[in-house]
Amino acid sequence: MKSTPGGWEEGLVGGKRGEVAPSKKKGVGKMKEWILHMKKMQRKKGKDTRMDTKYAGRRSPTQF
Repeated sequence: MKSTPGGWEEGLVGGKRGEVAPSKKKGVGKMKEWILHMKKMQRKKGKDTRMDTKYAGRRSPTQF
């Protein structure tokens, strides 16, 4: 995707070429980094935490 002035990106939207609003881009990487940082801090304090896995920071599937 190309970045254009104003933070908009060109890309495919709904099968057509268009622009994707900046709010549509989620900072998922930042959330995972924050969780791993908090786990590291808890370990430093001597508390038990679960292992870091590739699934850390992912949402659980919805229940119905």
